[in-house]
Amino acid sequence: MIAFVGAATLAVLLAACGVYRPEVADVTPLVPSTFVAVEEEVADIVEMDVPEGWVLQRKGNDMFPVVIVSPDGSTDQQVATIHISLKLPSVMWPYYAVDEDTFDLDKVVLPTIRERMRDHAYTDVQLLPARFVDGNPARGYTYVQTDEATGSAQRWEYWVVGRHDGLWSIALYSEPGQTELPPELDGVLDTVTWRGP
Repeated sequence: MIAFVGAATLAVLLAACGVYRPEVADVTPLVPSTFVAVEEEVADIVEMDVPEGWVLQRKGNDMFPVVIVSPDGSTDQQVATIHISLKLPSVMWPYYAVDEDTFDLDKVVLPTIRERMRDHAYTDVQLLPARFVDGNPARGYTYVQTDEATGSAQRWEYWVVGRHDGLWSIALYSEPGQTELPPELDGVLDTVTWRGP
């Protein structure tokens, strides 16, 4: 019921803002918006099929893992990249909790979409269909961000995934000057999985 109400609220908000497109943005109640997460000393390990010729790097530590995948191993947002990181339940609690150890993905996505829509540096802001990533509920959106200093535009696709160990963020972005993600990233979310430490 909570997931359905959250999805309906999101649809109404985006329709009112002129961005909602039923063929793209329907959030199905089959993918819940809430998830239960409990803080653990060691996070699960995220894995994925790395595009051919790309380099996967693991940063952070056991509790705050970060995975960066790019064509040349770069981490400076100057090339197309996949960036995956974890936000712990204790960090999420004040903002996204709806009950003890229960968090809401729509509370993550809604405020960010509102911010992006008010900022003229962001265009083509669209909610993506809700989905599962490795069996975990996920919400995503996409936009084009233009650097005000250089005028260079860059496509972003951003996903939040609710799991038992916290909120995982998956950002896919193009190299500056490209407003579409590279074809190497097509279907990459379908290959993302987690395993125990």
